[in-house]
Amino acid sequence: MEIFHLHKKHFFIIFISLFFGLGIVLISAIRVGQAEVLAQTGMEKEEIVAINEEEKEERVIGEEASENNEEELVIASESGEIKSVVEIKTEKEVDYYLAYPGILPDHPLYWLKMIRDKIILGLTKKPINRFERLMLYADKRVGAAEALINGAKVELGVTTATKAEKYLEQAVLEFESMAADEKATPEMHQRIERAVLKHQEVLTKTLSKLSDQPKEALEKTLEKTQSNLERIKMPV
Repeated sequence: MEIFHLHKKHFFIIFISLFFGLGIVLISAIRVGQAEVLAQTGMEKEEIVAINEEEKEERVIGEEASENNEEELVIASESGEIKSVVEIKTEKEVDYYLAYPGILPDHPLYWLKMIRDKIILGLTKKPINRFERLMLYADKRVGAAEALINGAKVELGVTTATKAEKYLEQAVLEFESMAADEKATPEMHQRIERAVLKHQEVLTKTLSKLSDQPKEALEKTLEKTQSNLERIKMPV
Protein backbone atom coordinates (compact mmCIF):
# COMPACT_ATOMS: atom_id res chain seq x y z
CA MET A 1 0.00 0.00 0.00
CA GLU A 2 2.84 2.38 0.81
CA ILE A 3 4.44 1.73 -2.60
CA PHE A 4 1.10 2.35 -4.31
CA HIS A 5 0.70 5.56 -2.33
CA LEU A 6 4.18 6.76 -3.38
CA HIS A 7 3.51 5.98 -7.05
CA LYS A 8 0.22 7.83 -6.82
CA LYS A 9 1.97 10.82 -5.28
CA HIS A 10 4.64 10.86 -8.01
CA PHE A 11 2.00 10.58 -10.70
CA PHE A 12 0.18 13.57 -9.21
CA ILE A 13 3.39 15.65 -9.18
CA ILE A 14 4.13 14.77 -12.82
CA PHE A 15 0.55 15.60 -13.80
CA ILE A 16 0.74 19.01 -12.10
CA SER A 17 4.10 19.75 -13.79
CA LEU A 18 2.72 18.87 -17.22
CA PHE A 19 -0.42 20.92 -16.57
CA PHE A 20 1.55 24.04 -15.69
CA GLY A 21 4.02 23.43 -18.53
CA LEU A 22 1.27 23.21 -21.13
CA GLY A 23 -0.34 26.28 -19.57
CA ILE A 24 2.89 28.25 -20.07
CA VAL A 25 3.10 27.10 -23.70
CA LEU A 26 -0.51 28.13 -24.34
CA ILE A 27 -0.06 31.54 -22.70
CA SER A 28 3.12 32.17 -24.72
CA ALA A 29 1.34 31.26 -27.95
CA ILE A 30 -1.62 33.53 -27.13
CA ARG A 31 0.66 36.44 -26.32
CA VAL A 32 2.58 36.06 -29.56
CA GLY A 33 -0.68 35.82 -31.50
CA GLN A 34 -1.87 39.05 -29.90
CA ALA A 35 1.45 40.70 -30.70
CA GLU A 36 1.08 39.72 -34.35
CA VAL A 37 -2.39 41.27 -34.51
CA LEU A 38 -1.08 44.48 -32.95
CA ALA A 39 1.82 44.53 -35.39
CA GLN A 40 -0.59 44.39 -38.31
CA THR A 41 -2.42 47.43 -36.94
CA GLY A 42 0.63 49.65 -36.63
CA MET A 43 2.49 48.23 -33.62
CA GLU A 44 5.42 46.62 -35.49
CA LYS A 45 8.10 48.64 -33.75
CA GLU A 46 6.92 47.73 -30.26
CA GLU A 47 7.04 44.01 -31.04
CA ILE A 48 10.52 44.27 -32.54
CA VAL A 49 11.74 46.17 -29.47
CA ALA A 50 10.27 43.46 -27.21
CA ILE A 51 12.10 40.72 -29.09
CA ASN A 52 15.34 42.72 -29.05
CA GLU A 53 15.00 43.36 -25.31
CA GLU A 54 14.48 39.65 -24.66
CA GLU A 55 17.54 38.80 -26.71
CA LYS A 56 19.59 41.59 -25.11
CA GLU A 57 18.93 40.29 -21.60
CA GLU A 58 19.91 36.76 -22.60
CA ARG A 59 23.07 37.99 -24.31
CA VAL A 60 24.15 39.77 -21.13
CA ILE A 61 23.89 36.45 -19.28
CA GLY A 62 25.82 34.78 -22.08
CA GLU A 63 28.50 37.47 -21.93
CA GLU A 64 28.99 36.95 -18.20
CA ALA A 65 29.31 33.20 -18.72
CA SER A 66 31.79 33.39 -21.62
CA GLU A 67 35.46 32.52 -21.07
CA ASN A 68 38.63 32.72 -23.13
CA ASN A 69 39.76 29.18 -23.94
CA GLU A 70 41.93 27.46 -26.51
CA GLU A 71 40.07 26.93 -29.76
CA GLU A 72 40.61 25.17 -33.07
CA LEU A 73 40.79 27.01 -36.35
CA VAL A 74 39.18 25.28 -39.31
CA ILE A 75 40.95 26.01 -42.57
CA ALA A 76 38.48 25.65 -45.43
CA SER A 77 39.10 25.42 -49.14
CA GLU A 78 37.31 27.64 -51.64
CA SER A 79 34.66 24.95 -52.03
CA GLY A 80 34.01 25.06 -48.27
CA GLU A 81 35.54 21.61 -47.62
CA ILE A 82 37.40 21.35 -44.32
CA LYS A 83 41.05 20.60 -45.01
CA SER A 84 42.78 20.74 -41.64
CA VAL A 85 42.33 21.77 -38.03
CA VAL A 86 44.94 23.78 -36.13
CA GLU A 87 44.71 24.40 -32.38
CA ILE A 88 45.51 27.99 -31.47
CA LYS A 89 45.23 30.29 -28.50
CA THR A 90 42.25 32.62 -28.80
CA GLU A 91 43.42 36.19 -29.29
CA LYS A 92 40.13 37.85 -30.02
CA GLU A 93 36.68 36.33 -30.01
CA VAL A 94 33.95 37.34 -32.43
CA ASP A 95 32.16 40.39 -31.05
CA TYR A 96 28.78 38.71 -30.77
CA TYR A 97 27.16 37.32 -27.64
CA LEU A 98 24.90 34.32 -27.85
CA ALA A 99 21.55 34.23 -26.07
CA TYR A 100 21.50 32.19 -22.87
CA PRO A 101 20.15 28.74 -23.87
CA GLY A 102 17.99 28.18 -20.77
CA ILE A 103 17.04 24.56 -20.11
CA LEU A 104 19.01 22.10 -22.24
CA PRO A 105 17.70 19.32 -24.50
CA ASP A 106 18.56 16.72 -21.84
CA HIS A 107 15.98 18.23 -19.48
CA PRO A 108 12.81 16.09 -19.15
CA LEU A 109 10.55 19.08 -19.90
CA TYR A 110 12.54 20.36 -22.88
CA TRP A 111 9.88 19.05 -25.25
CA LEU A 112 7.52 21.72 -23.89
CA LYS A 113 10.02 24.36 -24.91
CA MET A 114 10.21 22.87 -28.41
CA ILE A 115 6.42 22.96 -28.76
CA ARG A 116 6.32 26.55 -27.52
CA ASP A 117 9.04 27.63 -29.96
CA LYS A 118 7.30 26.01 -32.93
CA ILE A 119 3.95 27.58 -32.03
CA ILE A 120 5.49 31.04 -31.62
CA LEU A 121 7.41 30.75 -34.89
CA GLY A 122 4.28 29.56 -36.68
CA LEU A 123 2.37 32.61 -35.43
CA THR A 124 5.16 35.00 -36.41
CA LYS A 125 4.32 36.17 -39.93
CA LYS A 126 6.21 39.42 -40.54
CA PRO A 127 9.62 38.76 -42.17
CA ILE A 128 11.62 40.98 -39.82
CA ASN A 129 10.03 39.35 -36.77
CA ARG A 130 10.63 35.86 -38.16
CA PHE A 131 14.25 36.84 -38.80
CA GLU A 132 14.66 37.96 -35.17
CA ARG A 133 12.97 34.83 -33.85
CA LEU A 134 15.03 32.45 -36.02
CA MET A 135 18.24 34.17 -34.95
CA LEU A 136 17.26 33.79 -31.30
CA TYR A 137 16.49 30.08 -31.70
CA ALA A 138 19.75 29.46 -33.58
CA ASP A 139 21.84 31.28 -30.98
CA LYS A 140 20.19 29.47 -28.07
CA ARG A 141 20.72 26.06 -29.63
CA VAL A 142 24.36 26.54 -30.54
CA GLY A 143 24.99 27.59 -26.93
CA ALA A 144 23.10 24.52 -25.74
CA ALA A 145 25.16 22.32 -28.08
CA GLU A 146 28.39 23.65 -26.61
CA ALA A 147 27.16 23.07 -23.05
CA LEU A 148 26.09 19.50 -23.85
CA ILE A 149 29.38 18.60 -25.51
CA ASN A 150 31.32 20.13 -22.62
CA GLY A 151 29.15 18.03 -20.31
CA ALA A 152 30.14 14.82 -22.14
CA LYS A 153 26.72 14.45 -23.82
CA VAL A 154 28.35 14.45 -27.22
CA GLU A 155 25.72 12.78 -29.40
CA LEU A 156 22.93 15.05 -28.16
CA GLY A 157 25.24 18.05 -28.43
CA VAL A 158 26.08 17.34 -32.08
CA THR A 159 22.38 16.85 -32.89
CA THR A 160 21.56 20.16 -31.20
CA ALA A 161 24.33 21.88 -33.16
CA THR A 162 22.81 20.60 -36.40
CA LYS A 163 19.42 22.03 -35.40
CA ALA A 164 21.07 25.35 -34.53
CA GLU A 165 22.59 25.66 -37.99
CA LYS A 166 19.27 24.75 -39.63
CA TYR A 167 17.63 27.64 -37.78
CA LEU A 168 20.53 29.88 -38.78
CA GLU A 169 20.14 28.83 -42.41
CA GLN A 170 16.44 29.76 -42.23
CA ALA A 171 17.45 33.16 -40.82
CA VAL A 172 19.85 33.62 -43.75
CA LEU A 173 17.03 32.79 -46.19
CA GLU A 174 14.74 35.26 -44.42
CA PHE A 175 17.43 37.92 -44.65
CA GLU A 176 18.01 37.24 -48.35
CA SER A 177 14.27 37.54 -48.98
CA MET A 178 14.12 40.89 -47.19
CA ALA A 179 17.24 42.06 -49.03
CA ALA A 180 15.62 41.18 -52.36
CA ASP A 181 12.63 43.34 -51.35
CA GLU A 182 15.01 46.11 -50.19
CA LYS A 183 13.77 45.76 -46.61
CA ALA A 184 17.03 44.56 -45.05
CA THR A 185 19.25 47.09 -43.27
CA PRO A 186 23.07 47.25 -43.02
CA GLU A 187 22.71 46.59 -39.29
CA MET A 188 20.84 43.35 -40.00
CA HIS A 189 23.52 42.32 -42.48
CA GLN A 190 26.27 43.00 -39.95
CA ARG A 191 24.40 41.16 -37.24
CA ILE A 192 23.78 37.96 -39.16
CA GLU A 193 27.34 37.93 -40.48
CA ARG A 194 28.69 38.16 -36.93
CA ALA A 195 26.24 35.49 -35.80
CA VAL A 196 27.47 33.06 -38.45
CA LEU A 197 31.08 33.79 -37.49
CA LYS A 198 30.25 33.23 -33.82
CA HIS A 199 28.56 29.91 -34.56
CA GLN A 200 31.60 28.87 -36.56
CA GLU A 201 33.87 29.87 -33.67
CA VAL A 202 31.87 27.96 -31.04
CA LEU A 203 31.51 24.77 -33.08
CA THR A 204 35.15 24.81 -34.14
CA LYS A 205 36.22 25.07 -30.50
CA THR A 206 34.37 21.86 -29.63
CA LEU A 207 35.93 19.71 -32.36
CA SER A 208 38.95 18.69 -30.27
CA LYS A 209 36.62 17.16 -27.67
CA LEU A 210 35.02 14.72 -30.10
CA SER A 211 35.94 11.24 -31.28
CA ASP A 212 35.99 10.29 -34.96
CA GLN A 213 32.30 9.68 -35.71
CA PRO A 214 30.79 12.65 -33.83
CA LYS A 215 33.65 14.81 -35.09
CA GLU A 216 32.85 13.92 -38.68
CA ALA A 217 29.19 14.81 -38.12
CA LEU A 218 30.10 18.18 -36.59
CA GLU A 219 32.51 18.91 -39.44
CA LYS A 220 29.61 18.46 -41.88
CA THR A 221 27.60 20.92 -39.81
CA LEU A 222 30.52 23.34 -39.94
CA GLU A 223 30.57 23.03 -43.72
CA LYS A 224 26.96 24.23 -43.72
CA THR A 225 27.96 27.12 -41.46
CA GLN A 226 30.77 28.00 -43.85
CA SER A 227 28.29 27.91 -46.73
CA ASN A 228 26.00 30.30 -44.85
CA LEU A 229 28.95 32.62 -44.28
CA GLU A 230 29.83 32.67 -47.97
CA ARG A 231 26.22 33.41 -48.89
CA ILE A 232 25.87 36.24 -46.40
CA LYS A 233 29.15 37.83 -47.53
CA MET A 234 27.89 38.04 -51.10
CA PRO A 235 26.45 41.39 -52.22
CA VAL A 236 22.73 41.53 -51.44
